[in-house]
Amino acid sequence: MINMFNLFSKDPYELDWGNITPEGFDQEKKEVIHIFNFDISSAEKVSKCSVFSVGKIIWVNKHIPKGTTQKVILDLRGQPITFLDRARKMKYDILQQVTQIESDIVIDIEILI
Repeated sequence: MINMFNLFSKDPYELDWGNITPEGFDQEKKEVIHIFNFDISSAEKVSKCSVFSVGKIIWVNKHIPKGTTQKVILDLRGQPITFLDRARKMKYDILQQVTQIESDIVIDIEILI
């Protein structure tokens, strides 16, 4: 499992990503949509993708109304189906780290492969 506080030199809430840039926001559903397209061809790349995802989710959570769901789509299409286990582990790691850092974040992650 990735420990975010060891990977970042600062608390994730102190990072400044600038303006939030989700792919979409459904006001009726109170849902922010992120689509991340990553190369997960190595363990190092999976780790970096997880760190990026968690950081972005934490940053966006700081700027959206409480109770808003963050729907994350890991778009891994075009990569070998054998990477599905890596994608599932990455999904698990992201969920674990996000809820460990901020327990009230509402998050849903889908994998496209």
